[in-house]
Amino acid sequence: MFNHTDLFSIFITIIMGLGWGSFSTMATYRIPRGMPWIGDKPRCFECKHELNIIDYFSILSYFIWNGTCRYCKSKYECSISYFLTELLITAGFVLCYMKYNFGDMFVLLTLLIVAGTILAVVDAEHKKIPAKILISVLLIGAVYRTFLDQTFYGALYGGIAAGIAGLAIRHVYFLIKGQNNIGRDYTVWQHGDRFAGPGFDYVKLLAIIGVFLPFIHLGIFLITVGSICLLWQLISPKTLRLGTVMTGGLVLFTVYPEVTDNIIHILSFL
Repeated sequence: MFNHTDLFSIFITIIMGLGWGSFSTMATYRIPRGMPWIGDKPRCFECKHELNIIDYFSILSYFIWNGTCRYCKSKYECSISYFLTELLITAGFVLCYMKYNFGDMFVLLTLLIVAGTILAVVDAEHKKIPAKILISVLLIGAVYRTFLDQTFYGALYGGIAAGIAGLAIRHVYFLIKGQNNIGRDYTVWQHGDRFAGPGFDYVKLLAIIGVFLPFIHLGIFLITVGSICLLWQLISPKTLRLGTVMTGGLVLFTVYPEVTDNIIHILSFL
């Protein structure tokens, strides 16, 4: 049973989750459109009216005003997406508190939940992985892994190993498609970024995942995410967004590392 202190702490956590969820919905709208995501006050993009604090929370406004602007009555674009984004982040914050209480790990993992949710939503809706969010997740991962291992080497070696694995997977993928020249395009010198070709966003994301996860956990992650993507590809190939699946797996494996042990236990019976 929860005592009064726990209930108050959960209440504070919900408020924090709603606040970060509101920030995340703003970021998922502005970042893909090249708009400034910090500094500019939130406003309705139809009537340009500045929003008040109660308008920031998509969970509340979705039910109270049915996903519309209360000033001009225009329906917000992606109102359901905003609602789900805020709900997922708030639920993630509460689960983090219940598992880790308030502390360093809570701060690091809630930051990962926020950045990971933004990345997953942007990839699902706009089919792109913003570099700003990738860098944010990388910084969180470096601090998290260093805090966990008490050394930076685990993050460094994990990122390198996962990056090499990502390059190999990308090469095999394009080789199977008969596009071997694309699979090895990074080996050819060019004026621009040689890691900007098709599929490199996922290679970079996998390298960042390697910063978070130890080698055994990374292997289980690849097996699990690969199986989910293969099944998803067979059922509904047009809706599969690899970045969304990878980011969701990263958050799950990081917040609940015991998932790896459970999957190993299941695989041992197969």
